[in-house]
Amino acid sequence: MVSYSQEGADILYDVIFYEDKNGRKEIEEHLLKLREKADAEIWELRPLNNRILYAYYEDNKFILLHHFIKTTRKTPKRELEQAIRNLKDYRERNVE
Repeated sequence: MVSYSQEGADILYDVIFYEDKNGRKEIEEHLLKLREKADAEIWELRPLNNRILYAYYEDNKFILLHHFIKTTRKTPKRELEQAIRNLKDYRERNVE
């Protein structure tokens, strides 16, 4: 399950990982590997020319941090810096 909050209402999505005929779920395996990284690196989803920057947080949680339209070959530094600021802000406001 994937969840997000909108105006105080929790909305849940069922996420189905594609499984090939041998039982392999590449996307799920990839996410599990990301979970092992303790340094909360910023990662990039690439749907067409859109970019969504995200990071693994903790307890099987990934945070979608920032979105932009890619117009150059390299991810602009300001976009990465914005994602880092957003992650820092999230951590500061969600200390448990």
